[in-house]
Amino acid sequence: MDPTDCGACVQAALVYAEHGWPVFPIFEVDQSGVCACRQPNCDSSGKHPRVARGLHDATTDARQIQALWRRWPVANVGIRTGKESGLVVLDVDPRHDGDESLAMLEDYHESLPDTLAAQTGGGGRHFFFAHPDNREVRNATKLGGWSGLDLRGDGGYVVAPPSNHVRGGEYRWRDGNEPDRAQIAPLPSWILGLLDGGRRSDNRRAANQDKRIAEGSRNDELASLAGSM
Repeated sequence: MDPTDCGACVQAALVYAEHGWPVFPIFEVDQSGVCACRQPNCDSSGKHPRVARGLHDATTDARQIQALWRRWPVANVGIRTGKESGLVVLDVDPRHDGDESLAMLEDYHESLPDTLAAQTGGGGRHFFFAHPDNREVRNATKLGGWSGLDLRGDGGYVVAPPSNHVRGGEYRWRDGNEPDRAQIAPLPSWILGLLDGGRRSDNRRAANQDKRIAEGSRNDELASLAGSM
């Protein structure tokens, strides 16, 4: 997103609100490539809330959304996850071996179902799933001990398209599968399993990830992983 484009983010925010997803403004990255908060030690550039109460100020009210973006016309867009929106988001960060972690888990369990997905501004991926009605889904960093995989559920949020990123990229819906055209799949049960019991074998899993499994030994390694799980 061009930080001078005053219409793209508010229009996106209004579309998300129509889907029942509460939204709120996030500090954008300005034209000089730094977070608009102007804090010299900002460690969350382009990702932290502009509003005082953060995700608790998220709303689906069109008038409030328009008022917020009149105040901050080029603000990034945050979507609240959890029961309030009915969303849980799996964040895959390739800079921390998230692609490898996800591939190993899909080999052992099953592939992620087709669902709404976004490319993040930093080169990662966000997979959007339906929040289960019968339980809490808490946030998790290194889901189940797997590097590069985070989960955003109750009490969390994600930065959404067409927000910009400190590395120069933009958040985009993948392959044109925008909210109006894509189905949101149920959250896979194996992801909930990692959330509930995965931490018992963190060290084992981390060690296996660091080995960078060769194709020829993948089956043996996965059998070993199965034992630890």
